[in-house]
Amino acid sequence: MIGHGVRAVGLPEALFRGKVMVAHMEEFLYTALAGKPDEGRMAQIAADARRSGAYVTPNLSFFEAIVRQWGHPEERARMFAHPLVPYLSPYTRWIWASPRRNYAAFTQGRNGIEGQYSFLQRLTREMHRQGVPLLAGTDTPIIPGLLPGIGLVEDVRTLTEAGLTPWEALATATRNPGEFLAKYVPQSQPLGRVAPGLRADLLLVAGDPTRSVDALRTPLGVMKAGHWRTAEELQVGLEASRKAMDVVIRDAYGEGPRR
Repeated sequence: MIGHGVRAVGLPEALFRGKVMVAHMEEFLYTALAGKPDEGRMAQIAADARRSGAYVTPNLSFFEAIVRQWGHPEERARMFAHPLVPYLSPYTRWIWASPRRNYAAFTQGRNGIEGQYSFLQRLTREMHRQGVPLLAGTDTPIIPGLLPGIGLVEDVRTLTEAGLTPWEALATATRNPGEFLAKYVPQSQPLGRVAPGLRADLLLVAGDPTRSVDALRTPLGVMKAGHWRTAEELQVGLEASRKAMDVVIRDAYGEGPRR
């Protein structure tokens, strides 16, 4: 079983009842700590998670995106102005614009949510220190500012800011997911490392991501299932996808794409 913390059972108790992955580090805050950060219990929570053998997806990028927007309409506007936003489906853009996702409208509790995020960073660092296997994850595209694809880079970045080295953070998006699938999805194709017999999914970048994960922002090309695509070819494919989406919208609604 994977997913959020089961409220009726709680965390970390659920980890000993068949839960193999917790999505969102904040679930420990909501369950084990009843929403109140407690430094004194951090080490024990991490120890219990390690003893269970479960994986954890901290998903700090999700929480950080909310914190950045909280009470800051100018930040929300900046996110909507990102050059990749036009490639999102109209439905996704509608979700981003919905009042429910307008975190910039919240003017109270700024210090509280910032404090929670800081605590989640420290809890992530403690779990990593104690050997809890971590997985990268973004929750895109339902949170404004978190774009599919580049959102994973942001998540890896937030893990380095929480205390992981670039190498360790990269493992959460490569080796660790491969190990998780091998362990819990026996029929899955081996992946996550560069080795003979594994699926050839590779990202070639201009810089050294083991020194700075920002190097992931400048891909030179992608190897997908053994097929190489240059950065230029990827851009052509992106534009083709956008045009195809526009046709689908026009055929469905009798109008051009809604921005």
